[in-house]
Amino acid sequence: QTTSFFDKLKSSYQLYQPYLIKQLGCKSIIEKISSLISLDEKIAVLISKANIDTLYQSVIDITKEISSTADYFPETKVNDFKARVIQMNKGAVFTSKFGLTANEINYFLNNPVDFSNIDFRNFNLVQWQQVNNYCNLRKLNQTPQLSLTDLFGQASSGASISSLETYISLLTGWPKDDINGIITTHNYDAKSFKNESALFTMSRMMKISNKTSV
Repeated sequence: QTTSFFDKLKSSYQLYQPYLIKQLGCKSIIEKISSLISLDEKIAVLISKANIDTLYQSVIDITKEISSTADYFPETKVNDFKARVIQMNKGAVFTSKFGLTANEINYFLNNPVDFSNIDFRNFNLVQWQQVNNYCNLRKLNQTPQLSLTDLFGQASSGASISSLETYISLLTGWPKDDINGIITTHNYDAKSFKNESALFTMSRMMKISNKTSV
């Protein structure tokens, strides 16, 4: 018989209830929740960092009202906590499907304006498409020591367009002359490479060029 998500949640409460308030801090609670939904703890913290304090407090509030003898759980507070964990689980599914690392997630969250103010717990179609395009670009990486997020970071820090062309060539294996030609044609500047958008357009153009031998 398959154990439901709520039954797992309830069992966790019953297991930790006797010493939850005194012995478990915020980090430990995140650790237990991460284990419950099979999510890397570092990623769980990143996904939930906007409301970690409220997540922690909701656990404490519930624990204060639990009656183990009467098998009583405060329904409203439990449902609120359950909703938060479900959001975390949604973020876990999203990030794991795309194979995002903690470093990548951290970069997206620390540069929200460049990534449509992404919230991995409650993403929309535009944000999904942006991450999907990013992951398609990631497959082009020819040099493991380099990364797209490093490229974005350099572009955001005021690197010259010439240095970015060199980095893109090393990252993708594309000829630098071709990269320069596309950048000139589209009037791209360094700021154009703060996220995946311009680079994704370039990748499509390079693909067409390779197919037609232009």
